[in-house]
Amino acid sequence: MGDIAFVFPGQGSQKLGMGLDLYQDSPAAREVFEECDRALDFPLSQLCFQGPEEELCQTIHAQPAIMATSIACLRAVSELHSGFQPSLVAGHSLGEYTALVAAGVLEFSDCIRLVQERGRLMHQAGARQPGGMAAIIGLDEPSLAKLCQEVGVEIANINSPNQIVISGAVEALNQAMELARSQGARVVPLEVSGAFHSQLMKSAADELARIISELHFRDPEIPIVVNTTAQPATTAQEIKEELAHQLRHCVRWRHSVQYMIDHGVSTFIEIGPGSVLSGLIKRIDKGAQTVNISDMSSIRALSFWAGDGLMIESYRFGHVVIDGKEYSNDVLILRQGVKDWWRRQGHELCPEDLDEIVSERPQALIVGTGAYGLVQIPAETRQYLESQGIELVVAATDKACDSYNQLCRSQRVAAALHLTC
Repeated sequence: MGDIAFVFPGQGSQKLGMGLDLYQDSPAAREVFEECDRALDFPLSQLCFQGPEEELCQTIHAQPAIMATSIACLRAVSELHSGFQPSLVAGHSLGEYTALVAAGVLEFSDCIRLVQERGRLMHQAGARQPGGMAAIIGLDEPSLAKLCQEVGVEIANINSPNQIVISGAVEALNQAMELARSQGARVVPLEVSGAFHSQLMKSAADELARIISELHFRDPEIPIVVNTTAQPATTAQEIKEELAHQLRHCVRWRHSVQYMIDHGVSTFIEIGPGSVLSGLIKRIDKGAQTVNISDMSSIRALSFWAGDGLMIESYRFGHVVIDGKEYSNDVLILRQGVKDWWRRQGHELCPEDLDEIVSERPQALIVGTGAYGLVQIPAETRQYLESQGIELVVAATDKACDSYNQLCRSQRVAAALHLTC
């Protein structure tokens, strides 16, 4: 099996109500929102949860709001699934700041204030030199680069092979959009307050660099694949230089994802509101595995990977009834999540694979019929479970809960089952 990367979304992923269920159900996430409000001396959490939406979408609010929600998701994941660590992290534009916190470069309170300043500076730069951005779909990079040079705009984001974002002054941007349409491209103007990731952001980038120079950065605990070089940054100084540079230069997302794939990443966990990055990653490499983590339901349903693509999901319930028998103590449910490799090769679920399950001391381990068909459970494993006082039950998963979605919303979630192969 390949490595895992955590990726974090940028501006545009915000939506009204984001983070509310995290705040209500996860103590770790609630602390993130409370720390955010204290650090900013402003109830940003209430703006996330209740709006008004127009205010939430303003750059100065949207950027810290997305970052806070993403970190709340990350902390909730760590709370329920400890020890789940990526080999690389990356973020798209604003998301790069979230990656700093995930990699231990900055404390959350320092980073959320920095992001608020970034949003303020970008908004001010956009007011001084009005500009905008547009997604161009269907033109290759060399053709679009030539077009941009002709009219005086810049490539701001290389998102995927067929989606590139351009940025520039209003008049030049309008001209570029018309030229792109005339060449058969689909053009989508973006709702932003300025020409981000272009030279029109120079004043903002200069002031941001001054602010960054006054902050204490640590070397990252996990390498961060940065936007402008699509290479890993491993020192505090590299990251400081990247952040100011990024504001007025191109986000090379396609190249960043390709770097991670080329260096062993097969699964991308998008942590934060929306699923924009997952869609882009699939367009970059259809074989990449993507998972979205944006709320408590998706956190509870998080699959854990082990050995050549085997995915086992386990959930805890306090009370289930199967074929008329009531299980009133904690019960673990093991569901199917197994790729075709296992259908061909098979896998025996050995006693040593069950150490974490046994440590949870459930009354029963309920194995979904799909998983049972693909994972062999030998006699020694059955005897081991029996010796630990754990009943093995093979049943269709829908007998243990009303629906898969209800299962994902369960308030009590089991530790992951990690298989050793």
